[in-house]
Amino acid sequence: MNRSRQRQRLVRLLLYAGAVWPLFACIGPSRALAQRMDPGMVQMELERTDEVIRRATDLLSRAANPMALEALAFARVRQEQAWNQFRQGNPLIALQSTRAARDAAERAIRMAQQQGDLEQIARRMVEDAGRALENARACVGDAPSEQQRRLLDLAHQQLAQARENLQAMRWQVASGLARQALDTARLICGGGPGSGPGGPPGGGPGGGCARVAEMAENVTRLYDRAAQDIPADNAPARRLLDESRDLLERGRESLREGRCEPAFAQVRQARDFILRAMRSQDAEPDAGVVDRAIEETAQYLDSMAPGIPSDNAAAHALLDNAMRHLQRARELRAGGSLRAAFAEARVARNLAWRAARVAGRGL
Repeated sequence: MNRSRQRQRLVRLLLYAGAVWPLFACIGPSRALAQRMDPGMVQMELERTDEVIRRATDLLSRAANPMALEALAFARVRQEQAWNQFRQGNPLIALQSTRAARDAAERAIRMAQQQGDLEQIARRMVEDAGRALENARACVGDAPSEQQRRLLDLAHQQLAQARENLQAMRWQVASGLARQALDTARLICGGGPGSGPGGPPGGGPGGGCARVAEMAENVTRLYDRAAQDIPADNAPARRLLDESRDLLERGRESLREGRCEPAFAQVRQARDFILRAMRSQDAEPDAGVVDRAIEETAQYLDSMAPGIPSDNAAAHALLDNAMRHLQRARELRAGGSLRAAFAEARVARNLAWRAARVAGRGL
């Protein structure tokens, strides 16, 4: 009986050794690499990251961008972790953390620079629309027709809204409204967005259709951005997007048939619907919508958090940030700040999605 127990104990010991030994085999090279790593080189890498973070901070102080600020916050957290690991004598971990921090800071710089490009485009569009409206006023003179008067009023309203959105740093909405004002101004003395000041969509065989086709491509890109930004539970805005998608399809069909003017009208109406849907995001959300967004985000976090590997520091940093934003959303909701609460819930959900992607779990 004793021999049987001894044999069983020996078998268990051998099995345990077989399971544990590969772990030591993996740990050994890592420790050896960390011991051979030059601390001076790691410190240089840390200082390089500090410089990138300083550049990102300076850039974002002039052009605030929520997603870029989020990436910069993540970079600062990882860089602080990197310096702590370096001071504790863990150069390999410090090197990995500082490289992750630098990647995040460089991503923040790219997003801020892209926003700067969008701002320049929006400002140029608003200036072009202003000049087109002045030309239209000069074109009609002191005795405009009733239709021209209505179009002048419409263009003036569109330009005023474009300038308001420009002031509020909603660059893409401002560009879309400025384009509307520009097209309306061109209609006043001719009839369409074609060649010259107010020329129709004609201008030679296929020339006007080519301009409308280009406009359709721009509106399609605007639709794609709106479809990504507008939450699925915003039913009114989603209905507008569905209608704009149908109008775009009809506009493309009209283009395939060579009917430029109907295509122009359909694509322009699609753009108007998309911009209305985007502007609806600025309205105060319903309390039920906010509560549902917070609850759905909390459920998603609860479902995906257990699957994040414990050794995936980047995913856990995103997850912790998502938890903080969700808690902030709850506090704002309790204080009656519905719009801010809704925005925080959306940030929390986006961070949770990113954590899942970083961990390799998809959405």
